[in-house]
Amino acid sequence: MGVGGPLVGLPALGDRVRGPRGRLAAASAEGVARAAAEVAASAEAHPASVSHPEAATPGVEVVAPSAVTKASGGRAARNVGSQQGSAELRTRDAATKTSAGKGSVRRVGLLTPLALVVLVAILAAPVSRASAQPSSTGAPSDVSVTVGGRTVFTSGFTKWSTGAQSGGPNILSELTWRGVDAVVPEVNAEVVWKRLVLLGAFGGGFIRDGVLNDDDFLGNDRQGRFSHTRSSVGGDGLFYGSVDLGFRAFSWTATGGLPGYVDAFAGFQYWQENYDAFGATGTFGISPSTSVIREEFTWKSLRVGVRGQVPITPRLAARINAAAVPWTRAEVVDVHPLRTDVRHDPSFTGSADGGIGVQADGGLAFMLRPRLALEAGFRYWRIDSGTGTETARGVTVTTHERVNEIRIERYGPFVGVTYRF
Repeated sequence: MGVGGPLVGLPALGDRVRGPRGRLAAASAEGVARAAAEVAASAEAHPASVSHPEAATPGVEVVAPSAVTKASGGRAARNVGSQQGSAELRTRDAATKTSAGKGSVRRVGLLTPLALVVLVAILAAPVSRASAQPSSTGAPSDVSVTVGGRTVFTSGFTKWSTGAQSGGPNILSELTWRGVDAVVPEVNAEVVWKRLVLLGAFGGGFIRDGVLNDDDFLGNDRQGRFSHTRSSVGGDGLFYGSVDLGFRAFSWTATGGLPGYVDAFAGFQYWQENYDAFGATGTFGISPSTSVIREEFTWKSLRVGVRGQVPITPRLAARINAAAVPWTRAEVVDVHPLRTDVRHDPSFTGSADGGIGVQADGGLAFMLRPRLALEAGFRYWRIDSGTGTETARGVTVTTHERVNEIRIERYGPFVGVTYRF
């Protein structure tokens, strides 16, 4: 490496390392080279002069030497002059380095550690990033966990129809809850181990609106209606939870994007809704502030379905979850607090086994950041019970009628977020 030339290897640093760090290292290296050049220039600008023997010994007369004396004396003079010149040169070089080169040496002393720090940082950064990221050639993890949250803006419909146990009318009474709206927060999670999938979802909310139509008939097929009332719904709420176990049939992953998969699953769901109706208009009137009917519906269902995620672009994917309900047990507990001919703990109960249903939701997911995605879509759930038995708990006698159906629907849009660990 030449003193006046550039430091070998350092000027090329800016070419090899792009970005602010590379430019800072290159600037530091150029500063080191300039400082070294200034030191050399200062030394050349003040050369040391070799004194003549006469000048070195003033007042002494010099006699003209002979040829031999001249030769030997010349060599001696040159030796003395060389020694003195060398001493003076070293003195002047030292003075030059001390005065003219003081600032440059000071700059070199400051810039060199800075350049070393920058070099270490630049060289260590890729290593730290590489150690923080999983190896591209390593096997993917066997376990992944995804958690999510949703808000579902739902509207509901529930019907409970009963008929005479034998003979007519085949439809004796119908209670229909319409427009029972609820905003339902939901939390959900999935755990995937190799190809096994465990799913869970839990949600609940308050009933915010709705109406109850209560109709009674004397003849078959809703003929001879003798009572009709309409009440407003002032509460209550709903809750559901499901646990499913599945198998990942297909999976694929786009580089840097949302994964694709298709799962088959089976599981169990518990779903409960509670309603409280106030007042009545129609055949007879009741104050709007008076509770007239309270009912609690429960569905315990088996579910079998498929779900999947299909990437459309690296950051956008379609999601779908569809389940059939091949069997359910529906139960209802009813309280008529104003009726004096029935008990109030409860007044009526009903249950039905079998039935069918469908539960589906679909939408789009957008990858906001790696592992973090936003989603939006629409949900539709419906369960129809089979036939069953109603028990009327009278004050003096208990009777049994037939349950024609207990049907529920709940549907609406949702928005949510998911994070995959």
